[in-house]
Amino acid sequence: MAIIGAILSVGLLIAVHEWGHYWVAKRCGMSVDRFSIGFGPTLIATHYDETDFTIGLLPFGGYVSIAGMNDMLEDTDPDDTTAYPNRPAWQRFLAVLAGPLVNYIAAIFLAFTLYFFAGTPNSAWQITDTQTGYDAQGKLQKDDVIISINGHSALANTKVEGENNHPSALIQTYNKPNEALQIEVVRQEETLTIPIVARWDEEHDLFRLGVTLQDYLFLKPIGIGQALYDAIAYPFVQTGYILGGLYQWATNSEETQARLIGPVGITSAIKKQFETSWTNAVSILMHISVFLGLFNLLPLPALDGGRLLFLSHELITRRRINPKTEASFHMVGVAALLILTVIVTYRDITQLF
Repeated sequence: MAIIGAILSVGLLIAVHEWGHYWVAKRCGMSVDRFSIGFGPTLIATHYDETDFTIGLLPFGGYVSIAGMNDMLEDTDPDDTTAYPNRPAWQRFLAVLAGPLVNYIAAIFLAFTLYFFAGTPNSAWQITDTQTGYDAQGKLQKDDVIISINGHSALANTKVEGENNHPSALIQTYNKPNEALQIEVVRQEETLTIPIVARWDEEHDLFRLGVTLQDYLFLKPIGIGQALYDAIAYPFVQTGYILGGLYQWATNSEETQARLIGPVGITSAIKKQFETSWTNAVSILMHISVFLGLFNLLPLPALDGGRLLFLSHELITRRRINPKTEASFHMVGVAALLILTVIVTYRDITQLF
């Protein structure tokens, strides 16, 4: 069931992207010939309001075919007001921009669903063991998550500039001899505040609780207002992280290039998250939705960003670049993307077996 859920989820994110193009194109008076999820031979097809809706055999993406959009492959009647090239430049710009924009909106919706019903992701420290001879033994337990010490946050994503939020650093800063530290922990969805007396470690010259820790990501419940605020901020924050990763990849980092995955790898990653929990599944779908939107905004041939580049030139100069030149530019991009997809997909499949 996890693999089915993963495949449907990827298909849904693609459908959302293409629906953005379709909906805005129709609102702008354009004729849409085809709305397809997947490529290759048609598995399922239906016709509605002059548009063929299809699902292709190869689930490696999708497309919306707006009448007259590819001037190199079709002759467009200059009097046909429903054809893409005959619509105002700003309408064509919106129709192209709508796909990535809807991916961002979908990410906000998914983020709000996660934050409102489960909470926001927080990076913290989880106890893996307690040591004999320390006050923490019998009071703190394995899997407890440390939230704060003496009221000062131990969460990495609430770090105050200039202050180290690691529990060890907080202990040294706020410990007073013979006084218990107030350790706030989350234990099985219950928040507890437990007084613990730190013990001096002469070997390392510091105070210790007597616990071992590991990095831990957990969901902290928040109110609806904060959930909405964090959800709206999510795609923009995530965009910064993704751009940083793309920069590393572009600078020929072997480690980041090894992480480049295609549709098969993405589906496999989603499947693993579906097998753990719904919150992990939603988290990865949020990330992928932003990635799809951002990737399509890159000013490269065949991508939405490439089309937006030409349209921006037209809007600024009031002159349209030769449609044949633009179409040739995008055809080169299509060929390059197909080759890249085949290479990455082959590598993804070989890594699965």
